Amino acid sequence: IACYTCRHFQPWLDGPHEEVLDNLIAERERIKAKTNDLQMAAVNDRTIYAVQQVVHLCEERQRERKETSNG
Repeated sequence: IACYTCRHFQPWLDGPHEEVLDNLIAERERIKAKTNDLQMAAVNDRTIYAVQQVVHLCEERQRERKETSNG
């Protein structure tokens, strides 16, 4: 999980990034519900943002690959 925030991270195009994102968001919500402390719940927000970026970039790259192979 920590790799997502490293600037040298090279994600697999077909990696389970959406699953990682879903799990992080669920954990954030669990912590928020359990502690009622938004600061505590936000501890992984930087990682959540980084994973969201990876998901977006992978989707973009996959779309480009499809266009190139169909084109």
